Amino acid sequence: LVVEDWPWNAECNPNVPVTFSGHEASCAAAIAMHLAEARGTAAAMKAWLFSHQGGTTVAEVREAAQSVADVVDFDEEYPAQLEALRGRLAALASSGVHATPSCFVDGILAVQDGGHMLSPQDLGRAIELELKRGRAR
Repeated sequence: LVVEDWPWNAECNPNVPVTFSGHEASCAAAIAMHLAEARGTAAAMKAWLFSHQGGTTVAEVREAAQSVADVVDFDEEYPAQLEALRGRLAALASSGVHATPSCFVDGILAVQDGGHMLSPQDLGRAIELELKRGRAR
């Protein structure tokens, strides 16, 4: 399982036309998580973000990164982290990701005709098929 960022915010995600309401701080949140991961404080940052969903401001995320996740240089690291985030989002889009959630099974985007994600049952079948193929090799 690989978890990637997909902020619905045009500041950092060139794949969204406009920032969605309620996602104004999503770029800062993604960056705060990456900085927290580098410091070993990701669990605390993730818990804070999940408990403060909806209407969170960039200033609140910055403060939480500092107080909850020990990220003292958030503003200093933000520009470089923003560019790195944009690069990861561009790579995801080139792989076929255009929304959340997106699931891949053995490198193949698991979607039905029309671009909708597979049902949980069909996703399970796809995983089982790939596991059987892997055992047969």
